[in-house]
Amino acid sequence: MRLSLTAAMSAIALAGATGCSAGAARAQGQGAATPATQASAAHIDKAAAPKAPAIKIKAAVPPVDLLVLRGRRDARAVNAATGAVVSAAKNGLPTPAGALLVGTSTTGRLSLVDTRTGETTAAGGARAGLVPAVTTRDGREVALIAAPSKPRTSGYIAPARRVTHITVSGAREFGKSTAYDLQGNFEPEAFSDDGRQLFLVEYLPAMAPDRYRIRQLDLDAGTVNGVYGPQKTLLDEQMRGIGRMHVLDQGRAVLYTLYKTVGSDQAFVHTLHLDGNWAHCIVLPGDFGRGGADAVIALAPDGILYAWDGAVLAVIDGPNMLVRRTVAVRDRQPGTTPAIAIAPDGTVVTVAGQAVTELAGSSLEARPTWSFSLPAAVSDISVSPDGKRLY
Repeated sequence: MRLSLTAAMSAIALAGATGCSAGAARAQGQGAATPATQASAAHIDKAAAPKAPAIKIKAAVPPVDLLVLRGRRDARAVNAATGAVVSAAKNGLPTPAGALLVGTSTTGRLSLVDTRTGETTAAGGARAGLVPAVTTRDGREVALIAAPSKPRTSGYIAPARRVTHITVSGAREFGKSTAYDLQGNFEPEAFSDDGRQLFLVEYLPAMAPDRYRIRQLDLDAGTVNGVYGPQKTLLDEQMRGIGRMHVLDQGRAVLYTLYKTVGSDQAFVHTLHLDGNWAHCIVLPGDFGRGGADAVIALAPDGILYAWDGAVLAVIDGPNMLVRRTVAVRDRQPGTTPAIAIAPDGTVVTVAGQAVTELAGSSLEARPTWSFSLPAAVSDISVSPDGKRLY
């Protein structure tokens, strides 16, 4: 895959907007500072690659690509060619495939919005003050939670919360809700594939959390239970880490979350199997995470997961839960955030600051790095479905 830069509105996700159409999002609010349409942008086209640092400017982008973005206050779908907002939802959360936006109003109205048309396809009631946290893959079931009254403070991995109020809407009919009041500090992580369990991250101790463990809420019984490992043994390990980014493997129903251990450079990927209700941790090699930047992950269609810290690229066999190898990819500029995406042909694309590197599929052979000029540093990227444009 060879790339060149072309002009467009709201196409690359810059600092302050997170592109969710790639199937990945920063965990715990990382990288989502302002509403997406406040960021200017450009898009990168495969048609004619530059042979020199000079950048070829074209006129327009085909109007078929829709970018699903999430900011602090809303989620919206933007026409990549014009920058026009096609659909939006207040306090919005895109469904995993990006086809729908789930949002709540200040009065507690819960709505399901079609990203391509902007039409509200379903609506119902929800308690005022709650915001969507996670949805099922089809968006018909959503877990809502009250935003913490105080932000996370330095030294702790989550905001303090003694009691957690979670409302699940849509188990039988969208807008019909069941409330759960849980003693402790919990955050919804994902629904099981059958919609009967809600996986939770429990932060310990509740009022000064410095570690966490994974639990599951039985939505019928209302009880919180442990999660099992691949050998059917109960996992009760308490881990010291902060979630950086997660990505869902839609076909295999596995949620991958990249964590960095508090107080060290150690990083690991937590795998949550939504169809079998079990979990496992993949520890990344010791040389990963020493670059001093937030690491990122991206998933290839064949199930291979790539993790990059701006210096080291780790190749992870997701289905077999092991690290295959690491490759040195040192493109990060000081003070910049790394970004990564996978093209449909398997090409790994990394961006650090305003430098782009392409690595060929399985060989990971790097093509010459090239750069572009934008008014702000890039914080997230995504490749179009046809592999011709980089957002």
